[in-house]
Amino acid sequence: MNPDAPKPAEPSRINPKSPFPLIAGLLTAIMGIIWLAAAMDRVVMPLVTLAGVEQIVLDLRLLPYEKADSLCRAAGLVLEKIRGRPDSRAATGSILDQFPGAGVPVKPGKKIEVVVCDSIGPANTPNVIGRSPREAALSASQAGLIVNEEHIRRVTSWEYPAGVVIRQSPKPEELVTPNSELLLTVSLGPPPDRVIVPNLVGMPYRGVSALLERTGLRLGGEAPGAASDSTVIVTAQQPAAGSNVSVGSAVTVQVGGRQGIKPAAEIVTPNGEEEN
Repeated sequence: MNPDAPKPAEPSRINPKSPFPLIAGLLTAIMGIIWLAAAMDRVVMPLVTLAGVEQIVLDLRLLPYEKADSLCRAAGLVLEKIRGRPDSRAATGSILDQFPGAGVPVKPGKKIEVVVCDSIGPANTPNVIGRSPREAALSASQAGLIVNEEHIRRVTSWEYPAGVVIRQSPKPEELVTPNSELLLTVSLGPPPDRVIVPNLVGMPYRGVSALLERTGLRLGGEAPGAASDSTVIVTAQQPAAGSNVSVGSAVTVQVGGRQGIKPAAEIVTPNGEEEN
């Protein structure tokens, strides 16, 4: 034998008694079984169940949690709350969402996971001045408030362009009860060059100047002391009610006693709105 010849490589030494490969294999198998069981329970079983033993999941949405729990128990199912979520459109404690959904066949004892409506605190009124009615309604909805289009008032305004909110009630940042109504006043833009003279006869004299100013007119002259006397009313006016005059025109009135006074609710502005 040649002593200078290279020696063959020695085989790697592996400890046949090492437990680590066996443990790793067992852990992998266990994890695979758990994943398969979860997949069967959440995906396969709602679709394929044993004949004659399946239950049909009821629609639990908007039901009180106690009522939904009672129905599930009667059907052999288990109700489980997974989380809460505030929602101004639903009653506190009612079901907002569920899994599996209504109509899905499941095996007895299946857990029905639900999202429950949490209680919510006061709503913070958003500032919608200068926005369109649609934008204002969206902001109100996001804050838990309601805008009723039928209750929107529309008036002329020198300050704001047509189609934007100029006043709101409640005021911005005011805390109110959820689902409260947000009342809006929307601009019609600047008043026209000509306006219709309102009927002043029978109304208290002390309210005449303010009404004419809102209409785009002005009071021609004053009756000394009459503005502070609630019993003084308008008995005649010039121009007559219904006259078409230029914006800024003066309206003169005659005043007298209280007899025949017109209730404030019957005083109508040129925009067709009742003046209170």
